[in-house]
Amino acid sequence: MKTRVFGSNYHMHNDFCDGEGSIEDYVRAGAERGFTALGFSSHAPIPVENDWTLKEERLGLYLAELERQKKRWKGRIEIYKGLEIDYIPGAQSPADSKWKELGLDFAIASVHSPCPLEQNPDYACVDSSKNAIEWLLDNAYQGSFELLSEAYYARVAELVRLDGFDVLAHFDVLKKKNNDNEYFSEDAGWYRRHVASALEALAASDKIMELNTGAICRSALDVLYPSPWILANAAKRGIRIVINSDAHRPRDIDCRFEESIALCKDVGYNEIWALLDGAWKALPI
Repeated sequence: MKTRVFGSNYHMHNDFCDGEGSIEDYVRAGAERGFTALGFSSHAPIPVENDWTLKEERLGLYLAELERQKKRWKGRIEIYKGLEIDYIPGAQSPADSKWKELGLDFAIASVHSPCPLEQNPDYACVDSSKNAIEWLLDNAYQGSFELLSEAYYARVAELVRLDGFDVLAHFDVLKKKNNDNEYFSEDAGWYRRHVASALEALAASDKIMELNTGAICRSALDVLYPSPWILANAAKRGIRIVINSDAHRPRDIDCRFEESIALCKDVGYNEIWALLDGAWKALPI
């Protein structure tokens, strides 16, 4: 078994939510590849009927299975119990007490839609489909992607200030359906201002940003979250980084990790963060 230069991942989705394979399938894949630690982060329940998050009635089963796997693999690979918790303005936040009562080892937080549920009752998300993007543009943002972007990054900044989590997920996920710059250019001055505002909020916090390879793993994009220019700006601001793959299949637990480490070095990082021995630690790269 080859020991990896970097062997941890804290953003993975299994068959308790919208991923493929059991929790044990992921652990076995990690052990086979010489991983040190794996953190599981199924999509937490949300107050909208859907087919991609944990069901409320299965949350206990998910947490119990993680505890079982922790015991089973103790001494061979560290297993951490987490959730990816959506920030839905006016409906739920990672800072809500109900999440703290679960005894999680860590929490990932994300913004999938900037629009409150009273305006967006079906929870159309920026990364789900072009139909969802079009609905949001037509019904909430006057047909303007600039307004949608402004709202999205404002929600990211709000999320960071609300606290209740460790890692910020896929910082610029709103670009997922923007192939060939169909909706906007990342060179637009307004877009760069929106990004900078959210980065400033992140830099003022103790939160860790993830470098997320998930869009590449699932052939949605050929770039990472965040884009390299955003990652470079994060490095300049001293924002801590963790490398995650957002895996939805066991084979993707280390998707593009070596390239990601190289990119981190190129933009000015000399360390990445990992949850090891029960604490977040800096690892030199």
